Amino acid sequence: MVQNRRAQAAPASSLIILIAVFVVLYILLLPPDARNALLNDDPNGKDPSLDQPGILDFNTTILEVSPGRIDYLKFKEYSHPLPSVNLYSTTTAIEQEIANSVYVKNGIFDKKISNVTFMIDEPENINSVYLTFDLSQFRKNKGNLKIFLNDKLIFNKVVRDQLSEPILIKDNLERRNKLTFEVDGVGYKFWTTNEYELDDLKIFFDATDVSTQNSKNTFMVTESEKYNLELSKVKFSPDCSPRTVGRLNVYVNKILVFSSVPDCGILNLVEISSSVIEAGTNQVIFESDKGNYLIDHIEVVNELQSMTYPTYYFDLPAKLFSETIEEDINNEAECGEIDGECPRGCDADVDKDCCLLTTSNYWCDYQPYSLDDRCRAVSTQDHCSLCASGYEDNRGYPPDECEDLCGDDTDRDCPSGCSRYYDKDCCFEDDDENFWCDDIPKFGLATCKDAITNDECDACYADWESDESNFRCEESTSVTDAILKTKYDVQLTLKFTDDYEKKAGKIFINGYQFHFFTYKDEYSRNINNYIEDSTNSIKIEPDQTVLDIRSLTVKVDD
Repeated sequence: MVQNRRAQAAPASSLIILIAVFVVLYILLLPPDARNALLNDDPNGKDPSLDQPGILDFNTTILEVSPGRIDYLKFKEYSHPLPSVNLYSTTTAIEQEIANSVYVKNGIFDKKISNVTFMIDEPENINSVYLTFDLSQFRKNKGNLKIFLNDKLIFNKVVRDQLSEPILIKDNLERRNKLTFEVDGVGYKFWTTNEYELDDLKIFFDATDVSTQNSKNTFMVTESEKYNLELSKVKFSPDCSPRTVGRLNVYVNKILVFSSVPDCGILNLVEISSSVIEAGTNQVIFESDKGNYLIDHIEVVNELQSMTYPTYYFDLPAKLFSETIEEDINNEAECGEIDGECPRGCDADVDKDCCLLTTSNYWCDYQPYSLDDRCRAVSTQDHCSLCASGYEDNRGYPPDECEDLCGDDTDRDCPSGCSRYYDKDCCFEDDDENFWCDDIPKFGLATCKDAITNDECDACYADWESDESNFRCEESTSVTDAILKTKYDVQLTLKFTDDYEKKAGKIFINGYQFHFFTYKDEYSRNINNYIEDSTNSIKIEPDQTVLDIRSLTVKVDD
């Protein structure tokens, strides 16, 4: 039995050896690329673990998104001032003849009733309506005279000689009115006749013109403003006398938002729902039913929500980075950074260093309304108003035309109404323990801060200044140990929906900021100096213009 088993094992071992020989021959005969891939061996020294699916594929896109439309809102609130309005009414006394003569009688065999019609425009605005007439001297004028207004009895008396006082006919008054005249019967004196002849019939009334008791004003709201609207307020200051005026109604887009006697002589504020405001044309109506109003300082203020800009994330494996600073780190200057260098082809309106290479130009730290005005020559005082934070040269001095104005950090004075974020003197006047950054911080922080932390110390290119604070930034002793190897490039590309239109904005990569400005439909930039060996973030903020971005891609090239 043992010998039989050994005899069976010998052919099986020979088969295994034969298969192994064929596998070796197959591998040797494969092309080098295929053999290296099969054996997990890269003759160029590239770590094949980087090419594993789900980690990273080189020369391919590692992030691709479609941000779409990103709205640009210049202010946190928008004010819509409206012209003053004057609400008042005028009352005019009117006399109207309605008939020359009216004859009525009532006998046992003969009865006569007379009707008179008259028109009244806007009866709701008519006050103190009276009827008068004279008695004819050629009639007996006896019996009870009855007068009906629109079939409602308003008078039932015997009139002797003449009417003692006018007859009030205000009640039941309509636009078209009918007066019916008749006299009561003779009773048992069947042989007599009661009769009246009335001459010169007139009505007297006070007509109030209310066409000036309401006003309409309109204002425009953009789609971006409406989309980001959080709260609206209506402000107005009425000049009036509380004893003589009636209720004031305020309508916004036909919705009643205020109905009361306002506080006269002071600013009134009414908060309204954001749903009342519409994109496009909006209407504000002031309406009063009594008295005189002069309403000025009318303003609709729309407070906007804090803008939330899109942020995207992507991961890079640590093996793309060196563990220590290598000699081949890319030290090329970046356009938009304040590093003392002006990269080739960089716009002077984007890079402070490029701007100040031209001695006649001045730089504005805060982005003006027009990007073209950020770096410019200043020759008149009108130019100074283009830059809220003040133009300055490479030493921090303003042009002669802008001296002693808001933004002049060398005059040791804070002009009235100047923001602490625009003028160093205003920053320290607000609190001498504040911190001031002469250049816009790269993390997008404010130039004037109540306090800073060690993490924020590197945010200011020019270092934080403080007059009295004991806090000082510690000098960094750590060395960055995650530097992208020079054989790799990380490229950011934005593609826009429109060409030949201005596109400007700010991009934050892991908190670091740079500007972009283009008229083309595509913008690309190398972002090697901003990425990290872990999760990376990219945020886009528009600047001056609405951005419509078809795609944002990040690509790693080997």
